[in-house]
Amino acid sequence: MKKIAILYCLPVVCCLLFFTACENIIEFKGKDKANKLVVNHIVDTRQEEQLLDFSTSYFLFEDMEDWKEWGDPSSEWKDEWELPPGGLQDLPLEITVNGEPQTYYAAGGNYLAYRPGELKAGDKIAIEINHELLERVYVEETVPELPVILSVDTIRFFDFEKYSLFMRSLITIKDRPNERNYYRLLIRRKILYDEGTKWEYLSEVTDYYINQDLALSSLVDQGVEDYEGNICRIFSDDIFDGGEYTLNVYFPLSYGSNELKEKVDVEIELYSITESLYLYMRSIEQKWNSDTFSHPVRIYSNVKGGYGILGIQHPLIYRFSVARE
Repeated sequence: MKKIAILYCLPVVCCLLFFTACENIIEFKGKDKANKLVVNHIVDTRQEEQLLDFSTSYFLFEDMEDWKEWGDPSSEWKDEWELPPGGLQDLPLEITVNGEPQTYYAAGGNYLAYRPGELKAGDKIAIEINHELLERVYVEETVPELPVILSVDTIRFFDFEKYSLFMRSLITIKDRPNERNYYRLLIRRKILYDEGTKWEYLSEVTDYYINQDLALSSLVDQGVEDYEGNICRIFSDDIFDGGEYTLNVYFPLSYGSNELKEKVDVEIELYSITESLYLYMRSIEQKWNSDTFSHPVRIYSNVKGGYGILGIQHPLIYRFSVARE
């Protein structure tokens, strides 16, 4: 019988604060969960090569030292074979796009890669694993329609408190009617520095600020820190279903100056994402936005017979350049 040690403290205050602890051993009477495959695969339709990440789950109170090494299931201890975390060998795996099997290859570690060609809206991606010692693992998703950007209006302004030059972007999008749609907004800033006689780009994903925007600021007023608020930069069409909507965000152009001394290229990346990917990212956000005393957050999974996520994001890229002053 597995046992769990619970620690608790009794505060005693007498000019100084002292903590004493005692230990109480209780028996764990729950049921051990069988180890399952974990499939994590977020498809970006821009990428020529798609990467899949495989691992295995393990029970919270499992004694890791007792786990058998990843071996041949045909060995004499076949009936006792367990999947250790992080192992991946010759699984009976099939990846299909619109029913057509895809050729995949090892890409280092637990990663497999395949090249499905140009993916378009309506294409269906499916992953299936049938192993005699495992529950059948299956997941499928369909590439969503491209998002629509109608216009992007920008204006520069100087923030005296932060002493930095910013650019506000008003991004007007058109939502598809009669269906629920999910989006993700990223902004990439490419700064062109003059290194002597050679010009070089430094590319980074910008942490943009959210100001008076109902769709993006549902969790926090300004999404600046990676661990705070809308960390995945996702939103749904709940408040503008089938209509037009203008996103109101701003991001830094130059720190510590009211002038732009380098050329900056900006890429506004608006993704249509699948509902499963939206729910997965929302659960990740809830986890990061919780604290020690919050209820546990269950990370969303759409993998049948296993754990993990197959999600798809289909991006539209809007590019423009910001001239130096």
